[in-house]
Amino acid sequence: MDLGRGNLIFPQLWGDPNLLNDDNLHFLSEMMTLVSKNESTFLCPRRDCGNVWKNEPYGYAFFDGSHGFVFCNNVHFASRSFKLPLGPALGLSAPEGMPLQLTTHFPEWGEIVAEDGSPFRTGLAAEVWLRPFETLLLEVGPPTGRDTPRRDLTASAAAKHGVGLQLRGIDPATWMELKFADAERFEKAGMRPNTQCFACRLPRFDGRSVLAIHVALKKGGAEYRYSPVVAELVQIRERLANRDLPFVPVPDSRQYGNTQHACCSWWCTKFPSHHSELWLAVSIHTYLPEGVQAVTDAWLVSQWWREDARPEADGYYGDAPS
Repeated sequence: MDLGRGNLIFPQLWGDPNLLNDDNLHFLSEMMTLVSKNESTFLCPRRDCGNVWKNEPYGYAFFDGSHGFVFCNNVHFASRSFKLPLGPALGLSAPEGMPLQLTTHFPEWGEIVAEDGSPFRTGLAAEVWLRPFETLLLEVGPPTGRDTPRRDLTASAAAKHGVGLQLRGIDPATWMELKFADAERFEKAGMRPNTQCFACRLPRFDGRSVLAIHVALKKGGAEYRYSPVVAELVQIRERLANRDLPFVPVPDSRQYGNTQHACCSWWCTKFPSHHSELWLAVSIHTYLPEGVQAVTDAWLVSQWWREDARPEADGYYGDAPS
């Protein structure tokens, strides 16, 4: 998305180059070749579609005539439909009704085809389904005639990648108790403690999934933004089938120095498929200012992406919150 935002310093490696494997290097080479061959297109003015501030699917488009690229992003726990206006709004300039081909270059290479099999055309909107937290690099242009694998992601298939869980309120249990290390500081700031307890039965699922407990702060119906990080004021305890779960806060104590402060908080853990249909219990502990409420929902997201099996940080370092 650095390239999609218009940053011409490409590629930017946010990590240790010594950890790149052969697949990483091959992908990097392909992307550098793609950008080099289409440099004039990426130098065209950027057009934005969707609204990132309203948490909609959104995209950045670069077009030179009838050919261009769209960087699509879905920052949400559920799959969502993104409607691309194939015309001047994207910067696309071509005769009305001209057939177009939509080809994906990331996260995999393939062709997007309308569910009814009809071709995409200028002047119409193309419906593109995005999986949870998917960034999709899309090339739009006249049909190439190449034999390209199909991106088979219909509305029904997309819906299975992110499922909202039905939380119900329960009475607190002894194991749910939690003490904030910074309670004295919060009390002096006029904040007050609160606890909410929920339970639900997980649905049946196949393969590896991620369980996310999402906590948003609201005041007067609007988003309440707290800095440096919401995980300082929100902590959780959780059990699955009477066994404690290791959750990691997102963002954690190290992630608020750039653009990840003043937002909501998620708590995530990864599940194998044999955890299907087990009972989950969770308690949400908060210290909040007067008039601020914590709104909680939970999601089960299938791990549709490929992930390297390298060691990952557990989220508790340095100036970690309570």
